[in-house]
Order: sequence, then structure tokens, then C-alpha cells
Amino acid sequence: WCAEDWSENSLSIIDASIDYSGNEIQPGVIADFLPPVLQRLDLYVPENPSQDESAAALEFGTAVTAHYANQRTAVDLRPLAPGQSLPDQPVGQFERQVVIAESDTASVSLAPSPAGVPVLTLAGRGSELLDQTRLLVDSLDEIVVASTATAGALDTAPVLAPDATTLSDLGVTQLTSTSTGRARVVIGLDQTRLGRSSDDVSVRLLGNYTPLPSAQNGQITVTVGDATLAHWPLDDTGTIDQRIEIPNDLLARYTEMVVTLQVAGVMTCGSTQPVTLSIDPASPVTSATATPPSPAGFGALPQALLPTVDVGLQDQSFANLRRAMTLTTGLQAMTVTPMRPQLVSFDDAVNSTAPTILVAPNGNLPDSITLPLSRTGEDTVELSDPNGSGDARTVEIPTLQFGSVQATWDSDNDRMLLVATSTAVPDDLDRILDWLQSDRNRWFTLTGDVLFQTGNREPVSLSSFAAPTQESASTSTVRGVLTAAGGVLALGLLAGLAVWFGTRRKSRPTS
Repeated sequence: WCAEDWSENSLSIIDASIDYSGNEIQPGVIADFLPPVLQRLDLYVPENPSQDESAAALEFGTAVTAHYANQRTAVDLRPLAPGQSLPDQPVGQFERQVVIAESDTASVSLAPSPAGVPVLTLAGRGSELLDQTRLLVDSLDEIVVASTATAGALDTAPVLAPDATTLSDLGVTQLTSTSTGRARVVIGLDQTRLGRSSDDVSVRLLGNYTPLPSAQNGQITVTVGDATLAHWPLDDTGTIDQRIEIPNDLLARYTEMVVTLQVAGVMTCGSTQPVTLSIDPASPVTSATATPPSPAGFGALPQALLPTVDVGLQDQSFANLRRAMTLTTGLQAMTVTPMRPQLVSFDDAVNSTAPTILVAPNGNLPDSITLPLSRTGEDTVELSDPNGSGDARTVEIPTLQFGSVQATWDSDNDRMLLVATSTAVPDDLDRILDWLQSDRNRWFTLTGDVLFQTGNREPVSLSSFAAPTQESASTSTVRGVLTAAGGVLALGLLAGLAVWFGTRRKSRPTS
């Protein structure tokens, strides 16, 4: 059989799965509490959690998501009724329940619940409570072959992103291809693994290929998308040592750099020997911190919030803690790089110079927080780039109420902001968060810098990055349609802003 296109693999096995039968062994000691496979974690706190309980729950839920980075473990926050110390809800296979509660005595303890399955309780106050939560995702948990223990100081400093690393350290190891006529290796550069928003990324490609006989020749080409970054002819050494610089405007959250070896010359189908192209996983990668992040908006998440992010709640409540955890676990699920949320007071979060998540379901944000989408009057909605130039675009819509999640760069404090808010309609914000939590893949597909929701409609993405072509005509058209439609239909048609004011870019999820 003579193929016309040798770039295609003849066989691929994808989405392989294994089915098991049997009963799960219930943990008897702390070391066995977190199983190799965890489908769900229910995290319980009191109905009115304290600052310490909230901080511990937020960090623990996010850390468990990072611990099971490749499993998409669901983490849910649930309340304990007054006077209740252990949950009584049923537990399925590969599910666990954890209680976080303040106590004068710091401890980690495993005990049967009213439902008959072991529940882990993490107790303490202040930093001691945080230490107990960190034990479970620390390597030390493997030696805790007891049902009760107390963790000492486990406050390991987050690892800062290095300026230099290797493809192997970035998780890129499958870098060999064998084929006839053309061999192709795909190198995935993931900013979430780089650990920060990055620019000036360069790769020193080291590797080798099969030397060709004298009757043949060819070249190696390096591309990103449709752009050719470099190309050079093959020689008889069979070695590769080339520095490739990736233009900043080609960098996305996940960027595919393709190295292709193309053979030319005398070829006889069926008798020509295949060639092998190998890139060394030890190839160095260098980068710098992008300030402001590139890409912007949702494309900068979660890397612009790594490794530590301040979290501020408009008020200390169970509902706001659950909203914050939906955000941090959803962001953590996008990367294998651990993210540590630090719960601080709302005022400290507003004035912080660190990456920040603000949860303000009732609106009323201080004037120092400038967002892309805002309501500037009773009937006026404004979309503008807080850090860009050009006139703001406005639409008059009577009595519009909406919820939003907005990702923007705070140029005054040189930090990334993720703000979950609404126009005093928390239910609309919750619909956005429930929509994101129901399918975490949706985080990868977000474009622009605003996720908008009103009424019972699905959330839509808007972008403030660039003014549309023929802005005056577009703005006039949208305003005319909304005004003519009126009522609920006008609210729904606000999604048209995504067409007129937004640009959609697809992002590939990390593996």
C-alpha cells in the first residue's frame, strides 16, 4: 500500500479506559485516606465558618484538586448544621468526606460517621489548622499509619517560576517520530507549567535525525500555527542544535510548536527506509515574566495567578466561601502547577499588589477597582478596556441586572484581577459559577475578559480588548436592536456584544 500523505499515523489508540469490579477498601489509617483514585471530595465546614475555617477550607480544597490534577476530582463545599460534628450524608465509591472545624487542640483524626464510613476531621486554630490541612497532601502523610495525628509546621514556600527550565520539566517528553518522507514532532509549551504569564520564550532545540543517503536531501521546519519560525537544510551529521525564539504575539496559554523533517529526492514507495526525528527532552527553555500578561483576559488564567493568589470575600459567609472555592478549584483544574489561595480581608485584597480574586456578589466595589463591563447608570451598560485606549462603548438597556466574572489587569498595582460580582443579583453570579462547575472544560474555552449572565440565559463571553471595525455603525446597530426589542428579549440580545465587540480565540486545554 502506497500512502499519499505520510504525515498521518496509520493507527492511533485514543481515550483508552479500564473497567474494574469489586469493593473499595475503606481507610483505617490517615495514610490511606486519600485513595489513588478520587472521584469526589465533600468538604464540610460550619454554616457560619470563621476566617480560619474558611482559609483552611479554601487552601485544602484547591490543594486536593492539584493533588488529583489528571483526574478532574469534584470538590464540593457543604455546611454542617449547628451542633453537628460529622456529616450524615451517604458516600459513594471513590468518594471522601472531610470536616474542617476550629478547636483548641490541633489534630487530624479519622472516625466513623453516622453514615458508617470513615470521615477525616481537621482541627485547630490559625496557622495550626492550616498545618493540619497541609498534612494530607504532603508526602509525610504516607507514614501516618494511625487514626489520629498532629502535624507540625508544614508551611512550604510556593515555588517561584524559574527563568530557565527544560522541555522535560514542562512535561514534554514524547518527542520522537518515525515515518517515511516526513516526520513530525509536536512540542506543547504550556504557560501554566511555566508557572507565570510569559513572554520572550525561546527553546534551544537539541536532537537528532536519521542521516540521509546521498541521493536524498531535505529540510527541518519549525512552525507555530501558520507562521514559520525557522528552517534549515539537513546535513550528514544528523544532529540538531538550533535556538528558536517564539514571537510574543504567537504565544497563547498553550502554544504548539511543530518541528517537521521533510525528505526530498529519489523515493520509491515501499522500499524507501523510514526516517526518525528526535528532540531531546533536556532541550532548554527560557522565558521572562509578561507584564501585563499575554494573552490577556481569561487567556491569562490561571498562570497570571500563580503561585499564590490573595482572595477577598465581600462578607465572611458560607455562600461566598463556596463561590471562592468554585473559582480556585476550577482554575487549579487547568494546571498541574499548585496554586495557593490566601484568604485575606476584603480591604486588603482590594489594595493588594499580589494577584487577587475578589468575590463581591452584591456589587458595590470601590472606585479603585475598574472592570471592563460595568453599569454606569440605571440604564447604561459600558464596555471598555481599563488599560487600553479608545472610547468606551455603551448600550442603553432599561433596568438591566446581571452577574459577571471578569478577568482584567490592574495597571495601578501591577497585578491580575479575577472579580466575581453582580448588580446586586447574586443568583445571576451563581448561575455563572454553577455553569463553570458543571463542566470544568468550560474554563479552557473562555475568551475575552468578561463572562456575562442575565435572567435564565446561558453565560456569554465578551471582549474589551479592541474596538470593532466600523465602531460607530456597530454600536448604533446594537443599540437600535436592543431598544427596539425591549424587555427580556433586549436582555438576551446583549449577547450580541460578543459579536460586535469581541474576538474569539480558542485555547487548547492542558493535559
